[in-house]
Amino acid sequence: MFYEAKNDMTHADYQIGLAFSSDGETNWVRSGPEPILSFGKSGGWDQQSVGGPAAIKVGETWYLFFSGGSDIFDGIGVASSKNIAGP
Repeated sequence: MFYEAKNDMTHADYQIGLAFSSDGETNWVRSGPEPILSFGKSGGWDQQSVGGPAAIKVGETWYLFFSGGSDIFDGIGVASSKNIAGP
């Protein structure tokens, strides 16, 4: 399951994580301690947050579509990887 989360309630710093469950209903375990997709670099369109993940696998490649934003811009992005947990 892809999900969005943030470190605290004072900033719009949403990031995207990944969790797995053996039955798809309970006992979710995060893929690791760090997000699989963090917000972008300073000055970028997604410098403050990324969220709203939607993933699809085409052939051997995973595509993760996401929304992102900053004080000035909002947009839709896509990240791709052969590994579901990222590069």
